Amino acid sequence: MTNDEQVVFSSRKKPRAGWKDGLREMAARGDAELLDAPLPSLTRWDEGEWEWRSRKSDEAH
Repeated sequence: MTNDEQVVFSSRKKPRAGWKDGLREMAARGDAELLDAPLPSLTRWDEGEWEWRSRKSDEAH
């Protein structure tokens, strides 16, 4: 596609297209585990003070 004398390349697929179905297939095969072991918490602050928030909750604030 051209736009103002520029060539514009765009993906035919959206990023991560098909990932949802692929992850479901992996889970059904029992192949959806993390490769690395979970990291231990390093301090009491990590365990008591750190708060994980989803992107949705960040957008609401």
